[in-house]
This record gives sequence, structure tokens and C-alpha cells, in this order.
Amino acid sequence: MLDFNRSNLSAAQINIAINDAIAAAARATTEAPRPYLGASIIGHECLRKIQFDWWCDSIHPLRLRDIFTRGHFFEEISRRHLISAGFHFAPPDALAFTAINGLFRGHADGIIIAGPNLPGAYLIYPCLWEHKAINAKGWRALERDGLEKAYPQYYAQCLLYMAYLNVTNPARGQH
Repeated sequence: MLDFNRSNLSAAQINIAINDAIAAAARATTEAPRPYLGASIIGHECLRKIQFDWWCDSIHPLRLRDIFTRGHFFEEISRRHLISAGFHFAPPDALAFTAINGLFRGHADGIIIAGPNLPGAYLIYPCLWEHKAINAKGWRALERDGLEKAYPQYYAQCLLYMAYLNVTNPARGQH
């Protein structure tokens, strides 16, 4: 019989067993490390972290992998909304770059090549589209401080994509 009045259901033996089974399944499906330095990590302020993430086998905990999965889910939803609003994206093969004999690589979320007429805004195409799913606190920081200050790692990532993919138009609308 389930007792929903208990104050600590997560300590119940059934929950511990389920959590252990989920963790074991996650360990069994760990992705192999990338054999290259990715543009998404190179902008980190700590050079030791960049080196560690590149050279060491990173085993991301299930919680962090779930965050990545949610980000990909919301990216796809946002892309569909933009397409339904009249934006057009470059094909997937235009989104990747490779440098330094394959040791440095990157893959942008998208390049917008055309879009609808937006009253009061002027976009220059093509422009980079990099999607991040952030919470309300992160969004407020982004609005207040801008990308470079709020998320310097993402800012560096965008600059690298813009440079290596030759999409140097501003990633924001201009009046």
C-alpha cells in the first residue's frame, strides 16, 4: 500500500531501486567522447576546463544529459515556430565547420537565410541562429546584460560560428 502522507517518499526502497535502475541504464548508454575540440566548449573562461573536457572522457550525469535533451527538444520546437512564421534555414550541411586538421570543429543550430517582412525590424540575411533553452532568471540576465556578459561561453561560441561559417551579419535585428 502506498502511503502518500510520508514526508520523504524519495527514501522509500522502491524509489531508490527505480533510481538505481535508471542510473545503471544511463551509464550503459554513455556517449563516446568527441575526438575533437568543439566550439561549444572553447569559449569557457577556464583554460584548464577546456583542456580537461577535450582530453578526458567526460561522463555526464543523467541530470545533465536530460538538460541537453530538453535543449534539443525546445530547439526543434523553436525552429518549427520560426519556419511557420516564414523564416527559411540553410540546409544542415551548411552548419558545420572543421579546422586544424579536424581537431577543432563546430556545428551551429542554424543559419537563417531568408524571412518575413518584420515591421519595425530589419534583419540582414544570412544570420546565425543559435538556440539556448534558459530559465527565467537566465533570460532576465540576458536581457539586462547582453549575451557577452551574461553568457560569455555562448558569446564566444556564436563568434566562432560566425567566423568559421562566414555568417558575419549581426545576430540581432536592427532598427
